[in-house]
Amino acid sequence: MYTGTDCQLCDVMKHEISQAAHTVPIQLTTYNIRDDALPDVHRWRRKYQYDIPVLHLDDREIFRHRVTAQQLIQKLREQSNADE
Repeated sequence: MYTGTDCQLCDVMKHEISQAAHTVPIQLTTYNIRDDALPDVHRWRRKYQYDIPVLHLDDREIFRHRVTAQQLIQKLREQSNADE
């Protein structure tokens, strides 16, 4: 999940992800696009500076700005079925 400091939408998305994690297994890694110490931060900052939060799955964007727990569960199940 691409995020930033003082991002209320990011907090909401993290909450929805934690709710979805009660139903499906989720391993969340966050990447603060405002942390200059992180590798490739300038690339991601240019791409998402006005669009956080952005959620990726397998290096592909799946949600931007908002997601509900149910939407995330559905997307993860669809992806799981496609991988089988």
